[in-house]
Amino acid sequence: MNIIISNDDGVYSEGLYRLYLEAKKIGNPIVVAPDRERSTISRALTMHRPFRVWKYHKYENWYYTDATPVTCVYIGKEIILENKKIDLILAGINKGPNLGEDVNYSGTLAIASEAIFLNASGIAFSLASFTDFNWDTAQKVVKLILEKYIKFGLPKRVALNVNIPNVPFEKIKGIKLTRLSQKKYHEGIVKRKDPWNRPYYWLGATTPNWEFEEGTDYWAIKNNYISITPISLDITAYEYLDSIRNYEE
Repeated sequence: MNIIISNDDGVYSEGLYRLYLEAKKIGNPIVVAPDRERSTISRALTMHRPFRVWKYHKYENWYYTDATPVTCVYIGKEIILENKKIDLILAGINKGPNLGEDVNYSGTLAIASEAIFLNASGIAFSLASFTDFNWDTAQKVVKLILEKYIKFGLPKRVALNVNIPNVPFEKIKGIKLTRLSQKKYHEGIVKRKDPWNRPYYWLGATTPNWEFEEGTDYWAIKNNYISITPISLDITAYEYLDSIRNYEE
């Protein structure tokens, strides 16, 4: 089984290494990761400048690049594996959650969902914390989910978004299949002054208000469940087609 692994935290991330260790147990993984953190870059491709690829000497079949996370997938497929068939694309383990509507910004989820274009399976893993990461728990969850993937497979044109509670493994209550939650931001741009009294700005400096409803990914994580959300690239709002039917001629 040919497996491509990448992330948006960079090649030196502990989560990337933990994911690689579990992938080695089920197939033949290669790692192609960004040379540094490239979070919230979503589906961006490196198209308007050249990029470089280097071998990472520390581990076998590891590479890094100055390109975007999704570009890493194509580097793995076309340069490293020379267009061999890709069976599985894994992303993560991300430092921080990828919950709710935020997944539209996520480089981690973009990597996994790129599998849909390549007729492969894709799974994104995120550890739901920004500090004191419980990597042992995350690795055990990866092992659990990959075992289920080997046993049951995945439907075509669907990727999985897996979020992991940052607690000891024995405190995890189980797995919940979830939908994406919603959240609201307030005053997301902060204005400050530099020493020369010139304005500059920070984006994303506020804490969002999450929807806390049973069945959502946020609810699952807050209740110490592993959250699995199936993701599709079809963003058609089917439930609203009839309500705007009068736009047709």
